[in-house]
Amino acid sequence: MKLKNLNLHTLSLIKCFLYVITLVLLLASKTSAAATEKLTLSASFGSPLILPITEILQQAYQSIGVEIEIKPYPELRSLRYANYGVTDGVAFGEKSIENIYKDLIRIDIVLREGLIYLFTKQENSFTVNGWQSIPKDYAVGHIRGIKFIEKAMKQFNFHAEPSDNTEQLFQKLNMGRTQVIVSGKKRGMKYVNDDSLEVVILEDNVATIHIYHYLNKKNAHLVPMITDTLKQMKSDGRIAEIFSNVRRLKQ
Repeated sequence: MKLKNLNLHTLSLIKCFLYVITLVLLLASKTSAAATEKLTLSASFGSPLILPITEILQQAYQSIGVEIEIKPYPELRSLRYANYGVTDGVAFGEKSIENIYKDLIRIDIVLREGLIYLFTKQENSFTVNGWQSIPKDYAVGHIRGIKFIEKAMKQFNFHAEPSDNTEQLFQKLNMGRTQVIVSGKKRGMKYVNDDSLEVVILEDNVATIHIYHYLNKKNAHLVPMITDTLKQMKSDGRIAEIFSNVRRLKQ
């Protein structure tokens, strides 16, 4: 009788052990699946925001068990790929894209406030006081696909000369095909510092924009988690710290 009870007890322990092992393996497989989820995010090629925002997003997504890869494309293609689901979202963009790219969900945390400036040749200089201060007979160069700039071009009826990248913008200015360029300060200062081009940056920014991260709607399940994570990173100063660190590395 004692032997029988012992066998029953042993069998019960074995069943309990197997149950625990099965539960551990099940939880491990779920954790592994979450950890190996991977997103591909498109970004505007040549933007000075790529480095700091890549670092911000890598830290944010890693904390929720998601791996990301940033792929740079020309501005317009970057947005289209993100909207059509070719990529999983766009690393950064501003609100005016929402009027066209309806399948993108804004992560409602401002990652960066951007100041937009005007660049020209010294002889074409003028005082900046908003978009309306640009002379109407000037051809205005800008990066193709930046929606808030394209909207301003139409609103003020400017002669717009879009280009696919910053180098083309300043080549056109140097050749006299445009008289003024709309650009972020960091993109343009490289050419201001090139003495052979005789380009100047005009005082006072022409516009201010707010930069957000966007996900394609197919990744809507990640929106609450990544929003909370970026909110925490912003409140504890990590986002500002990353921008500062990247700026120091470039100096």
